[in-house]
Amino acid sequence: MADMTAARMRAVVIAALLAGGGVMALILTSDHEDNKAVWAVLQPAVGWSFVGTGLYASRRRPDSRTGLLMIAMGFAWFVSALDASNSPAVFTFSLIAGGLFGATFLHLAMSFPTGRLTERLDRRLVIAGYVIFPFAFAPALLFAGQEELDCS
Repeated sequence: MADMTAARMRAVVIAALLAGGGVMALILTSDHEDNKAVWAVLQPAVGWSFVGTGLYASRRRPDSRTGLLMIAMGFAWFVSALDASNSPAVFTFSLIAGGLFGATFLHLAMSFPTGRLTERLDRRLVIAGYVIFPFAFAPALLFAGQEELDCS
């Protein structure tokens, strides 16, 4: 894996700021959220904290992939926050792709502290997580009505 150069760090910071700002704007214009101001602050703050911690970890220990997984968790968090969208397509995308946050968390937990999965069983469990977590909401999307999904 390539080192986290200063240029790459800047690119990640810019992408995270844009993603967090987009989430903030989406939440403030959402018909799904009751406490818009609270969620507009908390959702980006959580994503930014994962990305910032990941950047720090990547810089501090470049031989470990833990920092990269933390960065990935931050961006997966931003994707999961898109469920505040008024657009049915973005809302649905968020319900499916937002599960990557759970899969990335599993990956991080199973591979800590090196960020590498050394055991075959660990790799299989993490692969299963990347398949199961994103598609956990698919049955609900197929069979639930608008009222159950809170999107009337």
